[in-house]
Amino acid sequence: MPMQWFTRLHRIEHAGMPVYIDQEKPDWFVPSTRTDELLRACQEHGNRVAALVAFCNSRHEEPDQAGRDLRRLEHLLDRGTPSPYQGRSHHLRLGPLKEIWFHITDTCNLSCVHCLFSASPSKKESMEQERLHDAIDQATALGSHLFYFTGGEPFVYPDFCRMIQYVLQQDPTHHVAVLTNGLLLQKHLAELMEMDHERIHLQVSLDGLQEEHDFLRGRNTYSRLCENLEAAVKTGLAFTISVAVNNDNVGRLDQ
Repeated sequence: MPMQWFTRLHRIEHAGMPVYIDQEKPDWFVPSTRTDELLRACQEHGNRVAALVAFCNSRHEEPDQAGRDLRRLEHLLDRGTPSPYQGRSHHLRLGPLKEIWFHITDTCNLSCVHCLFSASPSKKESMEQERLHDAIDQATALGSHLFYFTGGEPFVYPDFCRMIQYVLQQDPTHHVAVLTNGLLLQKHLAELMEMDHERIHLQVSLDGLQEEHDFLRGRNTYSRLCENLEAAVKTGLAFTISVAVNNDNVGRLDQ
């Protein structure tokens, strides 16, 4: 029995994991190892009987369960010719703005080797304060209640704490999230604690234990970060830790 639906599926493999893409919908899925073998048998033989025979012979299985699994796949995947895809814009509906992100500076107190923007102390490009104020006002008018600040290092931006206060004063429901390397927290703790710090959310970058963190961010940055975080804990300032998992730190993150 021909299986025309299967001709729409394109199999790719990433890091040993199979991914099937329906090129006409568009849609994709990641199968189990067993399902992948069944799908590959279908792909190779092109009809039900030959695919089931090859699959069952390779796994030394009886055909009953494999036949049921194949019928289930057909039910899930053979939905006829899909309607032409009109793009995401056809399905999106504009509503109130919920959050806004500001990349306010390329200047940073570190020169991390993995930085997406190659931020460093030598970078001087920053968003003008007047323009940032205006953008905050516009976002407020559009309904945003969550304001993210990133860089570079946001705490090197001139009068950054005053900018946080400006956002919080616009509306009692406003919240501020800051993506930071954490090394300037001690310097600004007093200012932050004078505000409604329960509406300030700090996401502090940590790249593993000392060896991994210092390799990416510079010598002694791990110990300096620990000092800043200990100071923040003592004042009651809340923060979360953000870890970029990589091959060097993945084996030690539970220590």
